[in-house]
Amino acid sequence: MEYRPEAQQREQKRAELQEEINRARKDLVQEEADTKVALLRAKFAEEPFTLNPPSRTNIVHWVSKCWSELSQQTIISGFAKVGIRNDTRRV
Repeated sequence: MEYRPEAQQREQKRAELQEEINRARKDLVQEEADTKVALLRAKFAEEPFTLNPPSRTNIVHWVSKCWSELSQQTIISGFAKVGIRNDTRRV
């Protein structure tokens, strides 16, 4: 389908307008984000940073998850490398 020259110009202007709208929206969102970040930084500027260790519950969860993702063969070969392969009881 061929457009008349006026229709092509109109489509081009529409596309340019849409690009400008998208750019303006992005800039406004960025300005709002910058404002929010500045407010949060000001709010917590006086509070010193403290590093809190993970809870035992979290550590146990992490270790359990890691072990559950290993195959039985991987676990057995790992124990064999450190010399405790003879104890292969099922739990």
